[in-house]
Amino acid sequence: MRLRHLTFVGPNLAPVGIELDAGLNIIYGGSNAGKSHILAVINFMLGGNTPPILEEGKDYESILLGLEFSDGTELTLRRARKGGDIEVFNGLAGDGNLANRTGSAVSIKHGKGKNGGISELLLRKVGITYPKVAATEAAQLQPFSLRHLIPYLLVDEDRMFSANTPTQISPRNSPTLDKNVFRVLLTGKDDSAIVTVPNQAALKAENTGKIELLDEMIAELDSQLTDSSVEELRESRERLSTRLDALGEELAEVQERLDNYIRERREALDQ
Repeated sequence: MRLRHLTFVGPNLAPVGIELDAGLNIIYGGSNAGKSHILAVINFMLGGNTPPILEEGKDYESILLGLEFSDGTELTLRRARKGGDIEVFNGLAGDGNLANRTGSAVSIKHGKGKNGGISELLLRKVGITYPKVAATEAAQLQPFSLRHLIPYLLVDEDRMFSANTPTQISPRNSPTLDKNVFRVLLTGKDDSAIVTVPNQAALKAENTGKIELLDEMIAELDSQLTDSSVEELRESRERLSTRLDALGEELAEVQERLDNYIRERREALDQ
């Protein structure tokens, strides 16, 4: 993807802007010349935050960003200075003229709409389709978006002189995410096939659930036990033991009588 032009347009105003060449473009100039503002505006046109409106350009209402892709197609993105969604037009419009062209609106948010937002649109144009990247060591996955590419597309003065690693996307991100994004850019292979490992919070929640289940089982068993004291249980055992002994004696007496009946029957048969 190549940036071709950045153009400001407004009613009854001549369009103003800059043209961009293939390869590396360096925006330079004196202090307060608008170098950082140009980068902020390009970021804005790619779905970023709304930059402040400078006094010199307060009357311009819209911004056009021309893009060219390796397959030869060209697009122009139009966005209102105050923000909102982005309109996409075929062809370039470095002269600011989009008359007789019909644009299609796309969201600035990744994952919005049937075909996604500006992020998915531009990623598809460069051959990146719905990738995912591991954001943590536990392989928690998140969608790879255009926002991950911006630090490599737009490098401001502060980042040039920063002591931080050039792979850092944002101070809020984990180093794992930064490294994995850099690896995806180098290899072209994302992390979609990685199996996510449960994090400590998930493992703790799982263990808590098991403990609660065991507690319920113990409570259910407790409810099945009598409220008798140990002494009462001992007395009950003794009574049962005495009764069992008595039943044993009765059984022995019955067996003895049965044996006598069998003997008497045999003697009667022998006579």
